[in-house]
Amino acid sequence: MKKLPWILLLIVALLGVLLFREEGPANNQQKIDNLRADPYLNNVTGPIEQLELLQLLKDDNSLASQETLKELAQQVNATGYMANLILAEKLEENGEDPIEYYRKALKLYESPETQLKLARALENRQEIDEAIKIYMAVIYDDEAINALQELGVNYSTIISRLIEDKQYSLAKEYIDKGILEAKDDEIKSLNIQHSLLYAKTEEYHKAIPLMESIIDGGYHDSNFLWWYGRSLEGVGEKGRAIEVYKDLDKLGAYRLGLLYEEKGNVKEAAKAYINSNAHISLWKGARILDDLSMEQEALQVYRQLAKETGVYQEDAAYRGYILHKKYYQSTDEELTKILEKSPAWMTAIGKEFIWQIDKEMTAILPDFINRVDLYEAAGEHKMADIERSIGEKHTSTEEKLGLSEWYQQQGNYFMSVRWGIRALKEATSLKAYQLAYQKPYEEEVLAVAEKYHIDPYLIWAVMREESHYNKDAMSRAGALGLMQIMPTTGQDIANRLKVNYSDTDMLIPEKNIEFGGFYISLMLKMFDGDLDKALAAYNGGLGNVRKWSRTSIGGTPEGFPTSINFRETRKYITKVKNSYYTYLWIYQ
Repeated sequence: MKKLPWILLLIVALLGVLLFREEGPANNQQKIDNLRADPYLNNVTGPIEQLELLQLLKDDNSLASQETLKELAQQVNATGYMANLILAEKLEENGEDPIEYYRKALKLYESPETQLKLARALENRQEIDEAIKIYMAVIYDDEAINALQELGVNYSTIISRLIEDKQYSLAKEYIDKGILEAKDDEIKSLNIQHSLLYAKTEEYHKAIPLMESIIDGGYHDSNFLWWYGRSLEGVGEKGRAIEVYKDLDKLGAYRLGLLYEEKGNVKEAAKAYINSNAHISLWKGARILDDLSMEQEALQVYRQLAKETGVYQEDAAYRGYILHKKYYQSTDEELTKILEKSPAWMTAIGKEFIWQIDKEMTAILPDFINRVDLYEAAGEHKMADIERSIGEKHTSTEEKLGLSEWYQQQGNYFMSVRWGIRALKEATSLKAYQLAYQKPYEEEVLAVAEKYHIDPYLIWAVMREESHYNKDAMSRAGALGLMQIMPTTGQDIANRLKVNYSDTDMLIPEKNIEFGGFYISLMLKMFDGDLDKALAAYNGGLGNVRKWSRTSIGGTPEGFPTSINFRETRKYITKVKNSYYTYLWIYQ
C-alpha cells in the first residue's frame, strides 16, 4: 500500500508528458492545419471566442490560418477589423502587398495608427503621392511629419497644412526649425507663413512688421493682404485697415462694412456689405437697408440670399416674402417654396405645413449591442469601442429605430432622441417621429405645465432644442440641465419662487423643469403671449428683446424675427417652434 503514492505520481508524470506532446507546437500546428476540415469556426461564434481565435491565428503562418483569417475578415464588426489588420501585418512580414487589407480595415474603422501603417506600406511600394496624402491627413502625428520630411516634402507645405488644421503650436515649432534649415528659395514662403501664423493667433504686433517687409518685397496676394488688414484692425489702426479692405473689393467688403458701421456710417456700411459674396455680409447689408426704409433695395438682397443654401436662407426668404407681399399684394412662389420646409415659417406666413408620413417599420435591435456588452464584460474596452463604432456606422433604418427604443427603455433619452432623429431622416414613419420628438419626464412636465398654465408641448419643445433631453447638459457658457438654465437666471427664478438655489439643483430634472417652465410662463406673460418674443428672451435675454422691439422693423409681430441681431437667437426661435408644432401634430 505504501507504493501506491509513487505509482500515482508516475501516472501523473506520464499524463503530463502526453498532454504536453498533445498541446505542444507540432500538435498546435496540426490543429490549425485541420481548421477547415474540423468545423472549428462553426463552434467559435461569440466575440470573445473569436478574439481568442484571432490571437491563436496571429501566431500561425499556415495556409489554413490565412484562409480562416480571410473568412473572419468578411465580418462587418470588430472581429473583421482585427482580422484584416492581422492579414495585412502577416503579408507585410512576408514581403507581400498588405495594402488591400489595410484599406479594408480602415473602411470598417478609421484610426490614425492604421492610417500610418497604410501610408508606410504605400511608401514601401513607391506609391509616394498617395502615401503623402495619408501622412498629410494625420499630420498632427510626429511620425507623419518625419515621414513627410524624409519623402522630401518641404517645410512650407507641411506648415501650410498644420496652419490649415489649426495645429498652431506645431506650426510654430516647425517654422522656427524650417527657417534655420530650409534652403534660400523656401525662406520667403516660410516668412509669409510665419506672419500669417502670427495674425491667425492674434499676435498682431508681431505680424505687422513682418507682413510689411513682405509687401515691400512685392508680394500682394489678396488673402495675405486681408490678414494684413485684420492685423491693422487688431492694433487699432482702423483707418489704414479701411484702405486695405477698399483695395480688396469683394474680399474686403465684409470687414469694410463692419468698420463703417462701427463709425456710424451705415449707408456706406450697407453699400460695402452688399458688395460681398459672404452670406453674413449680404444679410447685414439687407438689414441696414431695411432699417433705413429702403425696402425695395433690401428685397433684392433678400432674394439673392434666399437663392443660396446657408444659415441665412430661411430668414432672408421670410423677410423677402413679407416685403414682396407688401409691395406687390401677392405671394412669391419661389420664396414660399423655401419656407414650406419649416412648420414655423409656414405658420408665420399663415399657411399650413404638410408633414410627410411613410409606412410603419418594425424596430430591430442590432446585434452589435450584445457584442459590445460581451466585450465590456470581458474587460476588452478597446474592442467594445471598435465594435460600437462599426455597428453604429452600418445600422439600417429599422436598427436605428431599435436603438432609439432601447435607449429610451433605459431612460437614456439623450441617446434615444439622437437615434430617433437619424431614423426620421431616412423614413418619416409615425414611430420615427415619436422617437425624434419624445415626452420624457412626463409626470414632472405635466405638473409644471398645469401649475404655470403653459402648454406642456412647449416645455418639451424647449427641452428638446436646449439639451436633447440630456439632464446633465452643461454648455460652454455655463447653462445647466434639461432646460439650460444660466446660473444668474436660476438665482433670479429662485428669488421669485422664494426657494433656495444652487447650481447643482439644475442638474436635477424635477427642479430644472420647474425653473424652465416658470421662466417660459413669465416671458409669455411679459410679452402678452407673443411666442417669438418669449423664446427670444429665453435665449437672448430680456433686455435685447426690448431693444429689438424698438427698431423700425421690430415693432410688429411679422417684423420682429428679422429685427433680432443674434443669428443664434433667430435660429433658436425657428427650431423651438418647429419642434412645438411637430409635437402638436404628433400627439394632438
